[in-house]
Amino acid sequence: MSSIQIVALVTVKPEYTEALAAQFKELVKASRAEEGNISYDLHQEIGKPNRFVFVKAGNPKQLLTNIMPANISKTSSNPSKEKPKHWKSS
Repeated sequence: MSSIQIVALVTVKPEYTEALAAQFKELVKASRAEEGNISYDLHQEIGKPNRFVFVKAGNPKQLLTNIMPANISKTSSNPSKEKPKHWKSS
């Protein structure tokens, strides 16, 4: 079976780094249990702790149906589909 990797870079406003780091860790923990998941890692950039890198590997069909932004809304305290105020636009 083939696998793919999804890499996402997320930059948050510095004042929200600590709170979002905790939410991101919960997201990764929950996503590791998903069917088709091979690995899911979270990294913070050295020297820029408000920059996060998500690396997820798994079955293409299942990864693409469970893509990250939808999963973030499952663990976020923001139940709406809107982008949370503390997300930094690029």
